[in-house]
Order: sequence, then C-alpha cells, then structure tokens
Amino acid sequence: HAAAGDWILAQLEQSDLQPLAGGFELLQPMEHDRTRWMLDEAGDVVPAPQQVMGRQFLAVLPGSDPNLADEYVVLMAHYDHNGVNQQGDVQNGAFDNAVAVASLLELARVLTEQDVAFPRSLLLLFTDLEEEGLIGAHTWVDSASVPLATVALAISLDPLGRGMLPDFAPLAVLGSERCAGHRAIWADIAERLEVPII
Repeated sequence: HAAAGDWILAQLEQSDLQPLAGGFELLQPMEHDRTRWMLDEAGDVVPAPQQVMGRQFLAVLPGSDPNLADEYVVLMAHYDHNGVNQQGDVQNGAFDNAVAVASLLELARVLTEQDVAFPRSLLLLFTDLEEEGLIGAHTWVDSASVPLATVALAISLDPLGRGMLPDFAPLAVLGSERCAGHRAIWADIAERLEVPII
C-alpha cells in the first residue's frame, strides 16, 4: 500500500501536471471499523490499524477558458485494495483498482504531451481507503481541496478491464440520474458498445 502511494506520488512529480496548494500529496486522518490484516516488518500477519493517516494524491491540468478555468472536472480512482487475508495470502488489486490508476496517469501523460487543454480544469484525485467504504472520497469531500461548488462533474473509475474475467458484468454508471446531460452521453455511448450499460 505504501509502495503504491509512493509510486503514484513519483509519477505525479515527474509529470507536467500542476500540484494544488500544498503539493501533490494530501495527508488526511481516516478511521474505519473493518477488521483488516497486514504484514508487519517481520512478515507476520497482524491486525491493521483502524485509525490511519490516509494519503490522497491530487494533480491539476489547468483549464484554458478564463471564465471556466476555476471550475473542475474531477476524475478519480482509488489505489488501495484489501492487502492480505488472515492467512497472509496477498489480495492483489490489479483490476480493483490499479488499472484505473494507471489509466488516469496515462490519460494525463497523453493530454500534457499533446498540449490538450479543456475549458475547465481537470483534477485527478487518487483516493485511499475506498475498500473500507469510500472513506478516502468522503474524507476529501468533507474537506475538499477546491470549493465543491466549483466541481462541475466528478467521475470515479472503478474497476476497469473486467471483461477479461469470467464474472464480467454490465458496465454500471452510478449517479447519472442527477444529470440529464450525463445520461444522454451514456445513452449515446451505449449504442456503440456490445456491453450493456446499466
């Protein structure tokens, strides 16, 4: 988990994205009530702490329209997974949710390399403790790094690439009921896909 956070931070520091005030890393206290397991420094399975200093990562691609650049489209992905089980078996998170994290970083790389600019600023947010009940996202919203009134749209990617597995299910789009324009976009996308969208 720590290594994943360190890697994301290094990627952002090497990118052409801009940090928010305070840098690319945002430390926020978080608490959960789920029993989790981890390996200690000796390699023994021990209970994971329920109170942690969560690490969130943020980066901005500034908007190009002076009238809209202070508004944000937030693209987010969580980087945590389930660690180990009580027997010490590693529960990898390649689909849930490393693929989405890598996708956001690659999107940022391509956009900056191609000098793409959107009217609104693009805010990439990598959240912690999603597996405990969206705690990282809730914590960020409770003390957001930008005024929430300036967030025009937020999209969470979780997970991507499941079509490679036998339990693949339809693409689920949550929250579109709050935005008629968003629903219309997904209806248009659904006509081009073989995968059903619900």
